[in-house]
Amino acid sequence: MPTTEQQCGQRRPGWGPGVGRHRLPCTLPPEHQGDHRDALAQTWGPEWVDDTPRAPEMLTARQAADRLGVTPATVRRRVRSGRLAGWRSERTGRYWVTAEMGRAA
Repeated sequence: MPTTEQQCGQRRPGWGPGVGRHRLPCTLPPEHQGDHRDALAQTWGPEWVDDTPRAPEMLTARQAADRLGVTPATVRRRVRSGRLAGWRSERTGRYWVTAEMGRAA
């Protein structure tokens, strides 16, 4: 099966969040024409629009530091002080920053 970057990823709309075969994404290449098709060979028309809210792309402190041109320690300090949107994982201890905030100004 292709990776998510190699898939269209469109989902059937109107079903809301949740686990179920109706939420499987389209597995065809992103530039495909015509109907979408999921891993179970179910198809739906291209006129359907995906209305699923998406979680923001997340970056590690190191990735955000590379984008901002600062050190990872600076990113961690900014997250702790509230100057940069993000959080620290209680389980792993890693810092995470939303990709929108990890862009250089």
